[in-house]
Amino acid sequence: MEGVDLKEVATLNPNDVYVLLTSQLRDELGLNQYEMRAVIYALNIKGKVKWHLAIPNGKSVVHKYTKDLLRVLKRKLTVPEFLPNCIQIYKEYQDGMREEKKGHASH
Repeated sequence: MEGVDLKEVATLNPNDVYVLLTSQLRDELGLNQYEMRAVIYALNIKGKVKWHLAIPNGKSVVHKYTKDLLRVLKRKLTVPEFLPNCIQIYKEYQDGMREEKKGHASH
């Protein structure tokens, strides 16, 4: 499947399109949890319906991904600087969040 047509998504079972859990995606790519979070954040994967669906499950949410995303990430991970760049973007985001929390705590 090259991409997901939003009209088709309305009629398909989400479990037929979004077949991979985060842990399965991570295992297929050979990444650790931090690296997977960094890639997801850096590429804004959770903001892209063609690759990600958040499924409410009680009080939590199950994140599922398409096989197309797996194919795209496998290709991107062949570029040596891709993963370090994602990690740097994620680290800067985390550092900014820590600074923001410190700012709120001091007021």
